[in-house]
Amino acid sequence: MARLDIGTYQILRSNESEVPDHENDRKKIEEAKKVLESSGLELIYLNGSDSKKNNDFKYDYFVSKEAEMIFYLSVLTGEAQQDMLNIVPSFYKDKKKAKAWRDEIIKKIHPDKSNHPDAKKATEVLNLLYERMLKNAKR
Repeated sequence: MARLDIGTYQILRSNESEVPDHENDRKKIEEAKKVLESSGLELIYLNGSDSKKNNDFKYDYFVSKEAEMIFYLSVLTGEAQQDMLNIVPSFYKDKKKAKAWRDEIIKKIHPDKSNHPDAKKATEVLNLLYERMLKNAKR
């Protein structure tokens, strides 16, 4: 399941036994749709309308992993971006871990492989994040 986190909006239950708050989920989805649409992206429901009707909020929010990563890099900032990109403190200490993290993402978003309009911007942000990691990493 994909997770969408835009600042304070998070649509994913970490524990399936939590009591669902479907009204709150609907509001978060509507807010997320507005942010996505203002970024030229579209929120789609891959699990079909039946699961939407049954209040089963297990959707995938992006058409591809590439679009998801580009969104996180080009739209999000700060802690939300770090959370969504799974950036952990060890990346700032270990060059090998930082490189492996960067290499995994760059394969999906590099402008030579991606036709996404924000691929170049996302690659630049990724490289800046990686450079910061290297600056702090042990040699």
